[in-house]
Formats: sequence, C-alpha cells, structure tokens
Amino acid sequence: MQPGDFLVSEENPEWDLIGLDSENRMRRVLDVALVDQLRQGCLEGTSDLDAAYGLAALAHDELVAFGTDSSQILDDDDIALVLRALRSVLRRLGLKFELPFRDFKGFHGYWSGHGMSGPGGWGARRGYLQEAFEPVFRELNEREDREEAGFIRGVDGQLKNIIFASNGPKPEIILRGAINNVVEISKKIPIIACSMTDLSATPV
Repeated sequence: MQPGDFLVSEENPEWDLIGLDSENRMRRVLDVALVDQLRQGCLEGTSDLDAAYGLAALAHDELVAFGTDSSQILDDDDIALVLRALRSVLRRLGLKFELPFRDFKGFHGYWSGHGMSGPGGWGARRGYLQEAFEPVFRELNEREDREEAGFIRGVDGQLKNIIFASNGPKPEIILRGAINNVVEISKKIPIIACSMTDLSATPV
C-alpha cells in the first residue's frame, strides 16, 4: 500500500469562505474507517506487511511535512490514529515501534526540548525522523525479500508454527529443515493469511 491509499477526497465545507474557487473545493483527508480497521485487525486482501509499509510511509511523510513547513494533510487526531494503527500492525508482525510522542503537538514539544529548534532545526528534525523510521522500512523490506524468495521465517530466524485459515486457498509448503522448522513455499497464492505463534516481538 502507498500513503495515498489511506486518503480520500471530500468537499471542503468552507471552500467558498476561504477564497477557493469551485474547481478547487475538494481536499484530501484521512480515511479514518480504513485506518481504524487496520488498527483492529487484518484487512481482507491486504497483507499486514503491505499495510505496515504504507502506514509507516504515511506517518513519516506527514511528520516530515509538519516539521519542515507545516504542509501536512492530517490533523492531530489523524496522525495519532495512524501511529496507533502502525504500532498495532507492526505488533502483529512481531515488531516493536515506539516514538516519544503521539501526535504533532507532541512532536513539536519533543523537538523543542531536544535541540531541534532554531537555525537548522528542520534539518535536525528530518534527520531524527529518518533515524527513527529507517529500521522499520529496512525490516519490512527484508521480510518482503524473504517472502519473494519463497521463504517465511519467524523474527528469530526460526518458524515455530503456521496456522492457515480453514477456508480459502492455501499454499503448498515443503519442510526444508526439521530442526528449525524452516519451510519453502513450493506453490504460491496471491495472499497468504496466517499467523505465526511463539514469536517474540523484535524491536526495530
């Protein structure tokens, strides 16, 4: 998923009051229902891996925009929901991700108290966000690469259990290593809906 997949268009109710012409009365806003659905559980037809990447990209881009020139699309409540959903999806993937703030106001307070204000402050803020999000993107990319190569592993490199839903298509798998329970997918399906058990959350 891409950041734009979490946005929808709606008419700005104040378009005529703030000097916009009728052709520019539409605005992009967060699809709150979609993001909250991801916070609560998997989205049908979309893997948590794809959802996590899109949410992480949206959160990163919006925080960068806020910290650079206040050109963000989301408001405080929106970014708080996006970050909550991102943490939930990553938790389902066995990954820990925490920021020392929950919304834009919290981010402003954080950078004000950690030497990221004044001249060069926007660059420091962008650098901080890059450092905070890069481990997430790296881990998600590595997992995607492993899946494309035909392997699924736990966060510790060992697959404990795979539990497939009773309905719908299932991949054909081959046990490659009895000791570590490493499997190879010999026949893929578009979306693999499964849960891995006994996986400790790995900080990123």
